[in-house]
Amino acid sequence: MSTQLALPGEEYTPFGNVEARNGLQATLEIPLMIRALKLFPAARILEVGCGRGIALPVFASRLGPQELVGIDIDPELVELARQRVRSNGINATILEADVRRLPFENGTFDLVFDFGTCYHVSGGAKGSTQALKEITRVLAPYGLFVHETRIAQRIAHPIRSFGRKLPWHEVSELVVQRKAGLWGVRRKLVASALFAAMTFLGNPLKAQDTVVTPRPAPASVHSAQEGLKAGLEAANEKIFTDRAAQRLRQRRGVAALIGGAIGTAAGFGFVIHILSNID
Repeated sequence: MSTQLALPGEEYTPFGNVEARNGLQATLEIPLMIRALKLFPAARILEVGCGRGIALPVFASRLGPQELVGIDIDPELVELARQRVRSNGINATILEADVRRLPFENGTFDLVFDFGTCYHVSGGAKGSTQALKEITRVLAPYGLFVHETRIAQRIAHPIRSFGRKLPWHEVSELVVQRKAGLWGVRRKLVASALFAAMTFLGNPLKAQDTVVTPRPAPASVHSAQEGLKAGLEAANEKIFTDRAAQRLRQRRGVAALIGGAIGTAAGFGFVIHILSNID
């Protein structure tokens, strides 16, 4: 994570560089995170606040994206990130940009990573809201947003992160997919326009960490509207089924069978996170 641009009247204090942290992040933290969150290869990946580009070679080798992009507001860090990807022979694009005003079209990326930037952008809760909305905008439908949890922030930056949290209620499209201690992943179920369409049909789709079922449509709804509703439900059916199946597997103890191994690895990552990030 690195700096973000301050708007007029706002101030931001950048984090210092810790080389030990950089090495641990590349060799242990990111591979552990990818495994714990069960992330699969994605075609288009963006990292916001990429800093020196520590994570980008790992994403390239483990997730095999067709397009890999990193953004940071600090031009010096952008240049360092470009040098890093070149030295690793990676085809990646590094841009100087603000997470609150991303220079990409809607639905550009399948997977977006953030190692804490959204917690610390200038502008407090308003800045965090702007950042989350921009990330949601550039995510493709059903794309994933991977982020650090409040636990990770409180461990790494106990003073600076005090009272800081992400305003998830402002981005209802991002629904919890999975959590793994220090990290979480949310899926973009539908775009805002589809939420509006469902509301027009009398079936507002409520994003929550449960299986979502729209209310039945009125019997008098026009056939064309019924067709739209059916299409929307079909588009979401796989996601809802996957989420229900995931919870069923957890209740039956499937997760417990691998919990020991993941728990040990997560504990190791937990200690590393404390040692390399504490204020």
